[in-house]
This record gives sequence, structure tokens and C-alpha cells, in this order.
Amino acid sequence: FTAESMFAAEPTLYASAAELNDESLYYYIQFKTGGAVVEDKGAGSNAKTAAMANSNAQRWAFIGTSISSLKAISKAGRYLSYNGSNYQTAASESGAVTFELRQSSAHPGYFELVNSGASQAMNQVGGTGAGKDLGIWNIGDPNNPFRVVLPPAPVEPAFYADATPAEGDEWYYIQFCNNSLNWIAPATVGGQVTVTASTQYKEEMMWRFIGNKNSFKLVNKKGEFAYFNGTGTSGRLMTAASDGNTDAYKFSLVVSKGSYAQAWEIKPTVVTSADKPHLMCIYPFNQVNPGTELFNAAVNSMKLRGDGATGWSMGWKINLWARAKDGDHSRTILNNALRHANGGAGVFYNLFDSHAPFQIDGNFGACAGMAEMIMQSQSDTIEVLPALPTAWAAGSMKGMKAVGNFTVDIDWAGHAATYVRIVSHKGQPLMIKAKDIAGKVVTKNGTPIGVSIIADDVVRIPTAENDKIEIDFTATATPDKGAIEIRTAEGYGTFYSDRAFTMPEGVSGAVVTGSSATDEEGISLLNLKYDYQPGEFVPARTALLVKGEPGNYEFSYSNEETVFSGDNWLQGQMTNGLIEGAAGTKYYKLTYSLENGVKTLGFFYGAADGAPFATSAGKAYLAIPTSSAEARGFLIAWNPQTAIEEAQQQTEAPAVYTLDGRRLSPATLRLNKGVYIRGGRKVVVK
Repeated sequence: FTAESMFAAEPTLYASAAELNDESLYYYIQFKTGGAVVEDKGAGSNAKTAAMANSNAQRWAFIGTSISSLKAISKAGRYLSYNGSNYQTAASESGAVTFELRQSSAHPGYFELVNSGASQAMNQVGGTGAGKDLGIWNIGDPNNPFRVVLPPAPVEPAFYADATPAEGDEWYYIQFCNNSLNWIAPATVGGQVTVTASTQYKEEMMWRFIGNKNSFKLVNKKGEFAYFNGTGTSGRLMTAASDGNTDAYKFSLVVSKGSYAQAWEIKPTVVTSADKPHLMCIYPFNQVNPGTELFNAAVNSMKLRGDGATGWSMGWKINLWARAKDGDHSRTILNNALRHANGGAGVFYNLFDSHAPFQIDGNFGACAGMAEMIMQSQSDTIEVLPALPTAWAAGSMKGMKAVGNFTVDIDWAGHAATYVRIVSHKGQPLMIKAKDIAGKVVTKNGTPIGVSIIADDVVRIPTAENDKIEIDFTATATPDKGAIEIRTAEGYGTFYSDRAFTMPEGVSGAVVTGSSATDEEGISLLNLKYDYQPGEFVPARTALLVKGEPGNYEFSYSNEETVFSGDNWLQGQMTNGLIEGAAGTKYYKLTYSLENGVKTLGFFYGAADGAPFATSAGKAYLAIPTSSAEARGFLIAWNPQTAIEEAQQQTEAPAVYTLDGRRLSPATLRLNKGVYIRGGRKVVVK
């Protein structure tokens, strides 16, 4: 209940009380010290602190257009007011006090309530805890700060895997929260579920939940199963003597909104609407990432819609399930789309899609879905076999276009890629994701090359126009070449390898041996030793800060087994993921920070307070003992020039700048897609 997710950074504001309804958000006003909340005690009475409870008198909505000028109204319908010494509640808005929610300087994330024009804040009078009056006191007093808190979610029922009950299983009455407080009570087997005001014990009124919160079945103590008989907009709850084993028997639990935010709503799985505008975030767009809460919610919405569809809707579902990386599900719908229509969904004998009578959207959608199962490139990374169905164990695809103007051929066998050929028509940097690609042989125009390892299964390859990239997945070999990548405009990057190598031309590498004193802003300067110059041997497991012009630098690995053994604050790892942190250590990443109004490159916290963060394979990071990590950040050099200063000094060919003022050097480098400033003019690279 006190989880961080229950606290709102700022409350939702409403222009007037007339906008409030059962869907509106009401909050507890909970003090930091004592944990009590503000409670409406009735019109004209002093508001008081109270222990949090499921009460409309404790929930408040905020009326206004900004947090600097607000009024508060309880869910009981009364306004927070002030009589000159105590906070009270008034029956009408004319008696309400206007106030500001001011961020607490001593407690980030908390507010103080300051009446308009006043110099003091709302305060718990005479101590903390329940039963205190509310007055005003000096801003910053520890009894002032509070958070606005959403009502807690209801407790979930117990879910069981089997419909056969066991001794000790929990059975539940299901009661409505409106004024009737009626209970669900089936009338007869096979009949419609009704409601009753009776609280007497009846086996048909007691229910078990079979499944999980997102997909469960309801069976009562008499062994009857509930099912939904209707469409997505209307219908009746019925009971059957046995499990019908269809989507009609499946339900989900969602937290109720508005007045009953501590209660559940039971939602039938049967949703017949074919419209999916909210799922455009998955396809055709790329706005939510797999594994995130929003992505999982989108996938759950797809599950609730079921697999039934015709025409254009079926085409969308094939693509959506491919983007969800569920090739088997995508193929199931594809098979539905390809079966003989016979008056319903599917195709006619000439393969035209049946809606009915005909809809070309279904044909186009099915073709697009097959492509999405085999290759995806919506994230500017070409992903090989992202959603390959189990039944498609072997096959090939020729001539598929990918984002960035690449043409891709893929061969596969045993559910894995065997050979990939890519032609770069525009010379864009190539990012490719495929299982175990980092250990495969990669050639460019017939010559083996090194690649930049971005993650466990992701590499980056620089290309020129019409370069031909080939990857042989059948020839597993230890690569002879690798690549160092420098992508910052300042010409710095990090690199780590578990193998020895020769430093490539154009790049020098430094270890970090310490830092200077920390300034008043909490920033320190790194002590760098550029021990590794072009052409020099670099031992295995050497974590480096590398310097050179932005670009990719190919190097040759060495068979020497020498391992780095000197002093170095830099560390690295060859896997993509969370740093395996050690106790008493703080971690910093190479990134930008806004220092004194200047965007500055350096090593700064990658997670709160220097905690381990997610890093990429082959990249280095600072790992500093807490006893030495007094700084919140470390610069590579003092007094970095701003892009404007550099522009004033520029006398050669016009430099290229990003829109946030960073100079890209040299001016002739190959630019990624985006908008730049060159010679005082805006340049768009497509």
C-alpha cells in the first residue's frame, strides 16, 4: 500500500467541480511524519488528521489550472477552507481557500500547502498522528510535508490451477459496491445469474477463481461454471453445469475507477470490437519495447480480443502478434486467413480475402505479417527471424527491404539463420540482431571484417553505398578482427575486450588511475594515462577510455594471453545487462550532463546514487570504491568549449552541429538520419 507507485508526482487537476465524476481521481493527503491523512469532518467543522481508511471524507480532488493556484474538494462534496486559525470544510466553493502546492525543499517529492498570499504552510497542530487539528506554521517545519496518494489497489483473491477444489481452498462471495450491496447468486443451472440481498449461506453464491488475474474461470461450490453470453457491448452472465472451454468462460480482473477504487471489476474476455487504434504503438509504430509494462498491457489487450476476425482485422492481428514476438500465434491467425471462407472468414478459391464479400486489406495484411515473422527493422536494427513459427523450421526469404534502404536475404534451417546477405544501397550504418552473431564470420565485399559488438546478439557495421555484407552462421569461428566505435562529437568512447588486440590507427586508449579534488559542484577531473597508442599491444581485459575522430576503427585480435594487471578505475563486461556490482562501489557511465548551462561529456551516475546500471557488451564504465567516490561526476577535461565558441573560431570548411549545439567533427563525416546545422543553414539527412 505504501509502494512508491501509489504516490503521484503531482495530482491531476480539474478546471471546475462540474468536471468531476466517478472516473475522476481523488487523492489522500498523507503527511510524511505520522502517516495520517486529512479528513473532512463536516461543513463548518475543523478538518482533522485521521488514520487512512476507505472513506470519501479522506479523498480529495484538486480544482485549478496549475499547482500554484488550487482549491480542494473532498469526495464527500465539501471544500477545504480556512478560518484564520484552523483548516475546516465548507459546503460551497465560495467558502473554499485558494492555495499553492509548493515542493518541499527538505523532502523532494513532498509538498507543503501554502495559502495564497501567506508566508506559512498547513501544519499538524500539537504533534503528529490521528486526531490533530490543522493550522499553519513556518514553511519547512517537519510536520508540514505531505504527499498526494492514490487509493490502494484491492487485495487479489486466491487463484487455483485446477477446477477441482481441495481442502483449505478459499471461496468468495461477490458483492456489488453500489448502494444495493447485492450478491451474485445463480438462479438455476443453465440460467441467468441474478443478484440477491440475502447474506445466507448458499453454495451457488460461493466462487473459486481458476487461472490468473488476467484470464480466469469462475466456478461455484456446486460445480457450476459462469460464462458470458453476449458481445463486447452487451450480454448476460450465465451458468453451465460444466466448463464449456471457450473464451466465453474466461474473465479478467481490473481495478475499478472513481468511487470504488479499492474494488474489482470482472471483465468478460469476449471483446468483439475489431478496432485496435491503441495497438498502433506496437504495429506499425515502435513506441513500446518488449518487457515493459505498456508492452505487456498491449499484448494482454490482444489476448482479450481473441483470434476471431475477418478481412482487415485478421491482417492486423497477424502483424501484431509478429511484433509481439509470438510467431506461433501469428501463424495460427495466418492459417485462419488462408482457410476456405465458405461464407465466413478466410479466402475464396482465387485467394481473394473474404470479409465478406471481398477486402484486399486482408491479403496485403497477411503478406506483411509473413514478412514481420521473418525480419523486422522498425527500430533501425535489422532483426533476423524475430517471430519464426515452430512449424517453419527451414526456409529462405529473398529481396526483403529494411529500414535504411537495405535489401536482405535470409536462409535458415533448424529454426536458426544459416546465411544472411545484405546490400546497403545508401551507405547507412548497419545494425543487425541475430542469435550468436558476435561469434560468426562477417565479410564486406568478400573480405572478412571486424564488427562493433553492441549487445549479446547485436553488432554494428559501417557501410558505404552498395556494400555487400554477408554473415555465415554455419562457420563458427573466433573472429580475427573487431572494431572500436567512437560516436560522441568530442571524440571519446569506451571499450572493453576479454581478448588482447592491437590498437588501431587513429585511436589512443587511456586507463583511469585516479582523480583530482572534487569542486563545490561535486565534479572532479579524471587522471588519465594514455598507455596505448596506435599499433601498440593491448592486454586482454583492459577497460579503456578511447579517443579519436568519430567513427568505427577495425583492429586485429592477438593470440597473446596476457591479461591487464595495472591500476584502473575502468571496468567492463562482455555481456549486455546489469553490471554485476560489488559492495562498497559506485558506478559511472560515459554520458552527457548539463553543467553551468553547458552540455558536458564525462562520467556520471548511470543509476541513482551510483548503483549498478544496465550496460552494453564491450563497453567500459567507472567502478570506484565508495570511500573514493565523493564526486557525483568526473570530467575528462576542464573548461570544455561550447559549440558557439568553436563556431566563432572556425575559419575552415563550415562545421556541422546538432540542434542542441554540439559540434560534429570532422565536418565531412557521414551523418545519421536527422536534422543538423551546417554553415548557418538547416540540413536534413534522410
